[in-house]
Formats: sequence, C-alpha cells, structure tokens
Amino acid sequence: MAITYTPLFTHDDWIDNVDRVQAGGPNGFNIRFNGVAEEFGKLATVVASIGTAIDSAQRVQFVNSQPTLTLAAGVASNEFQVELYDRAVMPPNVEKVYFAVILPVSGSTNIRHTFLYRSAPQNKMSVSVQFFNSDAVPSQFSFRIMSLSN
Repeated sequence: MAITYTPLFTHDDWIDNVDRVQAGGPNGFNIRFNGVAEEFGKLATVVASIGTAIDSAQRVQFVNSQPTLTLAAGVASNEFQVELYDRAVMPPNVEKVYFAVILPVSGSTNIRHTFLYRSAPQNKMSVSVQFFNSDAVPSQFSFRIMSLSN
C-alpha cells in the first residue's frame, strides 16, 4: 500500500512597505489561512491512512517465557502450554505462527523444538511447545515464545 502526500498550498511572501495586507481579496489573510486549513485537512487524511496501514500490519507479540530449564542428553522435555486461541478470527485453513527464541545458559546448544497444535472445543486451538536435546551432553536454557498477530 503506497501512501503519498503532495502539498498543494504555496505561500507567496508579502513584501514590507509594498504589499498592503488585508483580510479579504485574492491576497488577503482569509484566503491564505483557509488554504492552510485545507492543507491540514488533507494532511490529517494522510495521517489517518498511515495509522490504518500500521494497524493492519502484523506485529510480533510476546506470548510466553520460562526460567532456566535443564534437559538431559538425548531427552525430550515436557510440553509447555503456549496459547489457547479462538480460530474464529483466523482465515480458513490458517493457524497462528510461533517462534521460539532459545537462550542457552550452559551445555549443549543443539536444542530442537516442535510446536504442537491440537483442536480444542468451541473452535479453539491449543498450542504447546516441546524441546529435544539431541546432543550427548545436558543443556541448560530458557526460552521466549513470540507470535505474529494483527
């Protein structure tokens, strides 16, 4: 969506001791200030369009975080509930997208994650995440879950 603005108002400077300034007429205060007011009205419309475009953009939303976890070598974690959301606000055959940010503390950094989507009653979707340490040494890490939202 391209939002453009081209100012239409131009001001011709008055010249001291040459121009006689007055309220009316083609060079008067009234017509010039009305031109400025019209320009502000056009600018307000453009600013409203920008606000609408920003509101419709997807943003990253913080959903969940956990303190430090310890995961033994070659082991999967318990599932961590991420979110239960209403599918009625989503387009057909589309689900929310999640991102896991893993913050290593010590040990292995070879941690894999899987988001698990399960249908829930009343057209809702339950989402959880599970981690797997595929390395030969234990790992300590924490994580943050983010999601795209409108």
